[in-house]
Amino acid sequence: MSAAAISVVIPSYRREGVLVETVRQLLAQLGEHDELVVVDQTPEHEAATESAIAEVLATERVRWYRKRRPSICEAMNVGVLLARNEVVLFLDDDVVPVPELLAVYRELFWGEAPPHAVNGQVLQPWHAAPCEAVADFELRFDFAFARSAKVVPMATGNCAVLREIFLAAGGMDESFVGGSYRCDADLGYRLRDLTGKPAHFEPAASVRHLQASGGTRAHGAKDSWASIGSAVGDHYLGLRWFGTRAALRHSIRRLVRAPLNRRTLSRPWLIPFLAAREVVAFRLALQLVRSGPARTIRPLESYRDLES
Repeated sequence: MSAAAISVVIPSYRREGVLVETVRQLLAQLGEHDELVVVDQTPEHEAATESAIAEVLATERVRWYRKRRPSICEAMNVGVLLARNEVVLFLDDDVVPVPELLAVYRELFWGEAPPHAVNGQVLQPWHAAPCEAVADFELRFDFAFARSAKVVPMATGNCAVLREIFLAAGGMDESFVGGSYRCDADLGYRLRDLTGKPAHFEPAASVRHLQASGGTRAHGAKDSWASIGSAVGDHYLGLRWFGTRAALRHSIRRLVRAPLNRRTLSRPWLIPFLAAREVVAFRLALQLVRSGPARTIRPLESYRDLES
């Protein structure tokens, strides 16, 4: 590869101060040829946030774009199309990165035998420390894992990929809508399908995910009808990638487990409601698969809701 430059892409939706703080921490890590691209889908920010964004833009190290219609998959595709460097690093807009985050990615991609994609460690609010064991290295992989590994799914809140490989794989599947659950796992399966290799997982490239209000969670709470988009995404992933029997097992498992959790066991009237949601979501996912190929990345000019 040429110059060790990284394009950091942050898709954002309905985030205020936490977005600005994430950007400020990353600005401190940018190398001479790195760039930071924010695809902001918030309709209107608070006055304090707008003022802070203006200060960030005055550094001339950030390119800030507004996108009127929220879609994390579209925002990520747009970010890659706008990126100028060979390596694209996706980060959530509510993370605290380790001070050496970009340096770790730089060492991996410009070292010996560079990978096509790297997923960094993601510590969620419930992780007091990295975990020493995981269930598997596919859908049940915990991205708080403490050791390097090879993984199939991706966690796009902290992952980097070669731009040309991302584009060759079709980018993000824009069929995922709303909460877009499993869209990043879908990316991992398509990258493996293209390259024949899983992605590299590197715990040293770590972020603490704050799970602030907004983002994909703004599309609806987990145990509500509004989150049906996430339910569709989970069924859709299985139907796209797992083969008939495995896909049915995946969907049946979700049909049973999604309505039954700690919250619904104490509110049993929610159980039939959520079971009905899952049936509808499965049918919608089936329709998506039957409608044709994935809705992959498009030419930049076709994203008509994008503003610089």
